[in-house]
Amino acid sequence: MNTTNAKLGFSMSIVSLFSFIAYTFCFAAILFVGEPFTWTNIHDLAVHEAGNPILFKYLGMGCMILFSCAFVVMVACMHPSKRKERTSVFYVALSFAVAFCITISINYFVQLSATRLQLMTGAAEGLTQFTQSFSISAINAINMLGWTLFYAIASVALSFLFDTTKLGRTAKFFCLANAAMMLAGLVGYLLNSFSILLITMNLGLGATGIALIITMGLFFRKAIHSK
Repeated sequence: MNTTNAKLGFSMSIVSLFSFIAYTFCFAAILFVGEPFTWTNIHDLAVHEAGNPILFKYLGMGCMILFSCAFVVMVACMHPSKRKERTSVFYVALSFAVAFCITISINYFVQLSATRLQLMTGAAEGLTQFTQSFSISAINAINMLGWTLFYAIASVALSFLFDTTKLGRTAKFFCLANAAMMLAGLVGYLLNSFSILLITMNLGLGATGIALIITMGLFFRKAIHSK
């Protein structure tokens, strides 16, 4: 890994960590600044958003778009400049990281733009499949495809790019732990199991996701100072 990649990767790890923590803050703030919405129908959602603060909801979505973009750059910075035998697995990791970024960004951007604006104007007809508030909507399925499958595969491939030092092994562990958590979330989503999704996509994603970002950041920092 060259110095430029290491410095850029370290910078993106800070951006990723900030966006993830900001998202967690926004998620918690939603519970305190307004009444949480339980899905009934799209018209009730429009009424709920008109009468409750929605800043933190959409700010959190923006944070996730930022995180997904930063994650792609972090993976790109792992390019094995001297280990040609690992080039193929690097491109697997990068390809699925890009797929992850595209799928979840489509979801969150649709929520931030078209869905939000149509709810504001009262044009709610036909929006049921384009709101994440309806957990089994088509747009949420796209989101879950990104998180539970593409992010998991990217994490597994990424685990092969770390060295055998203690820090490298720690990063490998969190890559695989993150992948296992996301694949369990995939099972939970397909079974429509609230308890599995709560453990994997809320508690698990936060724990393994943040741990992975921190260890990658430390890995990049070590690479900077080793030059």
